[in-house]
Amino acid sequence: MMAAFSDREALADRWSGFVVVFIMAWVPLVAYLAPLGFAPHVGVAGLLALPLLWRERRLDAWPLAVLALLMAWMAISITWSPHQPKSPTNSVAFRLALQMLAGLSMISAFASLPREAARRGAVVLAVGVCALSVLLIADALIGARIYMAFKTLIKDPIRPDLAQRNIAQSTYVIALLFWPAAQVCARLGWRTAAFPIALMTAAIFASESLLLRDAPLFAVIAGGVVWLAVRWIGPAAARVLLVLAVMLFTLAPLLMLEGVGSGLIEALHRAAPESWDARLDIWAFAAAMTTENPLRGWGLDASRSFGRAIPLHPHNAALQVWLELGAPGAALFAALAGWIAASLAMVARTHPSQAAAGAGAMTAYLVIGSLSFGVWQEWWVALGCLTIAALAVVRRAWPQA
Repeated sequence: MMAAFSDREALADRWSGFVVVFIMAWVPLVAYLAPLGFAPHVGVAGLLALPLLWRERRLDAWPLAVLALLMAWMAISITWSPHQPKSPTNSVAFRLALQMLAGLSMISAFASLPREAARRGAVVLAVGVCALSVLLIADALIGARIYMAFKTLIKDPIRPDLAQRNIAQSTYVIALLFWPAAQVCARLGWRTAAFPIALMTAAIFASESLLLRDAPLFAVIAGGVVWLAVRWIGPAAARVLLVLAVMLFTLAPLLMLEGVGSGLIEALHRAAPESWDARLDIWAFAAAMTTENPLRGWGLDASRSFGRAIPLHPHNAALQVWLELGAPGAALFAALAGWIAASLAMVARTHPSQAAAGAGAMTAYLVIGSLSFGVWQEWWVALGCLTIAALAVVRRAWPQA
């Protein structure tokens, strides 16, 4: 019987090593060629990870309960939403539930990897993010000709402006995976790590200057400030992040309406470039509409029903949650963000470098989510799950770091 158990463990170790390397190896290709593909990418990871879930339970009950309540409230809110799905299986709530199950399966399995498997997966991830950075810099400098050549090869030619927009999406991937990748590089010593970290940073700056993507740059700068604070101050800095994250989801509409009432938004309108000017209009409108249904919200995916005032979504996660799910949804999001930050504060007591990397990644995700994407976009949710899984892999690879 013991021999059978040992064989089972050995088989699980080999399978887990294959899964983590396979998933991490695909990251740069998916990021560069089809970022929306992170939704099926994480789905595949979740399925491949299922045989590993018997080994250890690495997910706490409390955040699972919050996620379950959130999914239930999302499903209930569909009943009064002006945007109705064509079928139950086509609803955002159903698709996100599947995405979250896959993401949780992947995170749980990667958090129980054998050390050697985790180290292989972590190194593959770091090399992949660095390679993606080189490719992005090179293609940005020559006007996305590499990407266009690939599209021509598969008989799907694309205009140069659309090609540049598409390759710019990979910058968001670098902005999030920067933190676990940099932590892996740091295991080699800071002198050795300086070049790959500078390379990833250069890719973010190249995207901002050549491809006009400023949100990833803001995310990395803010994440860097938080990383330094948690790394050198410790749990107290993580607790400040907890307060800020909770405030983001609880006070977003009030802060926006106060900005409108005080004249601050009007002053920003006069100074802001066109893209930011449009964002300010969307945010002000979303905050105003929130006041009409503050308790229950307008319903899941209702942002799509306001015409030109809100093109698809408000480009701000907190405002979208308030607009669609009201106070209950905002409270659940705040609880989830607060739990993550509280967990980082606990980790910071004994492993400040791990907590700092997690805090940097969390900050980057919140900043980008506050400026760019719809909160329910499956690829964006999947990328968040992949970032958590990557941090778990690095922690498993170097548990004493």
